[in-house]
Amino acid sequence: MNVRLSLVLTICFSTTILFGQIVNPKKVRFGKISDAELELTEYALQPDAEAVVLFDEGKARMEYDISTGGFEMVMERHYRIKILKAAGTSYGDYSLLLEHSTNTPSKEDVNSIKGVIFNMENGKAVETKLTKESIFREEISDRLDRLTISFPQVKEGSIIDLKYVFTSDFLYSLPTWYFQRQIPTDYSFFEAIIPEYYYYNLDMKGYASGRLTENVVGEIGNRSITAGASNNQQLSFSTRGYRWGAKEVLGIANEVFAPPVRNYFFRVDFELASVNFPGQLGTHFSHTWEDVTETYRLNANIRPYLNPRQEVEVLASDWAEGQTETMARLVSIFEGVKERVSWNGSHRMMPVQSPTVLLKNSSGSSAEVNGLLMSALRAEGFQAFPVLSSTRSNGYLSITRPSLSQFNHFLVYVSLNEGQSYLLLDATMAKLPANLLPLADINDRGRVIMDETSSWINLTAPASQKTAMQLKMSLDGDSQCSGSLKYKASDYAAYFDRESAEGESALSNLLSEKTGHTLDELQVDGYDNPYSDLSIEAQLNVSESVIVSDDLIYIPALQTPIYTENPLKAEERVLPIDFATPKESVYVMQLEIPENMQLEELPESVSFVLPDNKGKYSVRYIDLNGNVQVVEQFSINESFFSSEDYGALRNFMDLVVEQQQSMLVVRKL
Repeated sequence: MNVRLSLVLTICFSTTILFGQIVNPKKVRFGKISDAELELTEYALQPDAEAVVLFDEGKARMEYDISTGGFEMVMERHYRIKILKAAGTSYGDYSLLLEHSTNTPSKEDVNSIKGVIFNMENGKAVETKLTKESIFREEISDRLDRLTISFPQVKEGSIIDLKYVFTSDFLYSLPTWYFQRQIPTDYSFFEAIIPEYYYYNLDMKGYASGRLTENVVGEIGNRSITAGASNNQQLSFSTRGYRWGAKEVLGIANEVFAPPVRNYFFRVDFELASVNFPGQLGTHFSHTWEDVTETYRLNANIRPYLNPRQEVEVLASDWAEGQTETMARLVSIFEGVKERVSWNGSHRMMPVQSPTVLLKNSSGSSAEVNGLLMSALRAEGFQAFPVLSSTRSNGYLSITRPSLSQFNHFLVYVSLNEGQSYLLLDATMAKLPANLLPLADINDRGRVIMDETSSWINLTAPASQKTAMQLKMSLDGDSQCSGSLKYKASDYAAYFDRESAEGESALSNLLSEKTGHTLDELQVDGYDNPYSDLSIEAQLNVSESVIVSDDLIYIPALQTPIYTENPLKAEERVLPIDFATPKESVYVMQLEIPENMQLEELPESVSFVLPDNKGKYSVRYIDLNGNVQVVEQFSINESFFSSEDYGALRNFMDLVVEQQQSMLVVRKL
């Protein structure tokens, strides 16, 4: 393959820009870089890119391990990246998550690490080799470590070349191969050679399949390996080969109000569907969602939580004591679990600790904390079941590809009113009430695992962000404007305010940010009770926002703007818009005008809506016998908008921002 180069010389900046594919993959050798790579200062297909992956090659195969009598996955990886801008130096750190079993020798590991960084000095490429001091390993949880490779002297213009071997005893799913990321990838190649004994389901996601240059699925080959300890026993088998190549894949950047961008990267996933060794009964995995849930029931260590132990029964009885109403009992158990055990920050779908060990350690994963909640509810007669889900950072579930490995979280389904309604619970967040879910959980849908059946359930926000602001203001003869404020936050808005303020005394600063004015004499109600609204009363002076011009006084009609500028700035949108929760706000201001002044001009009342009533805005200006009342209402009724809705939503926000500039005009007599 010839490297296609087109040089554009920009005299003002002496910048060299290369068009077309930069590397010739057939000629890439570790530690050997081309003049084209050295001269590259901008990736022409995506000029704003902070860095570009020049070459990313993974070759996976299964090797027979004589010591264990089984196969392990081995992947050789060669990764090369060019730093194009100073802001891209963070790409000088490369991280891998490595899993290991807590009760077997099975593990993932990385070895044979080689790295080199090239920098231009005095017109020459100077290379610095990676040393072991730049490789760090840290424990993330009882089953996960993070390996970080931190290259030295990373700066604009650096080229990083990395090579390593990744091994894994976990064959249920092979590592996801990403052809796409937030920065562009000039060339990406992945190959997997799999023995006939293992059959994997493939799932290719993303929207850059048009960049594939090679697409080979299921190519048949043959292998012979030494399988006996005496080195004289040969095992012969056929293989399936999978091979994909892609070039010039543009990056997808994060956008405001967007789901995690990795949901939309072009990638391929493997998940084990069946294992069939000669002379043995075959094992089948994820053919249907019921197969997936049955695998979970049999292998998830969930039974100790489904069948409450005596110690859990005693705790649940104590927590629910004195409560007669259903919801009061449920909330008491929910709060009791949060007080008794804390979340360790790990999202997991399967418990590792038993209830006894969890209670002893007082800390556990989401599967263990919520497993204890489920067990305690069951002990008190509630119908409670696990819900398997994927958190927002883990990505959306592929509904068409039955797979257990897609899940990474466990929450609780509780049936209420004899099955007429239900509640979803997650006890991992200490300050979150039972009627709300953590934002991490709000990610399309989850799978309810009941005793005999399973089904999908929506994981949308169970409530909105609701705020209400009431101002009673007076204008005096010196054009000073002051008065009182009442603010109420409900549901998610109250939770976010409590989390942001980090203490009742900090609410003054929080509310000052919302209003743009300094507040005095705050009175706060409901801060320490997550099940109540958060209410604040205060005095404020908005005179600094009043404009006096001769005999006319201009007063902002909307002292607490929803948006001071449109957050949706881009002309076009790649990703959908995800507000996580619906939003509602109401603003009411009453302005008293003194007798030596009169109302000169009111803005025009307006109202507009998004298609299908997905959002609504209105503001009314009312003359109350010389005084003024302003009533503003804003709502986003849907939390999720497709990219096709972006234009209408952006225009809607433009109109909202435009209204925030409205002025009341008063004349001095």
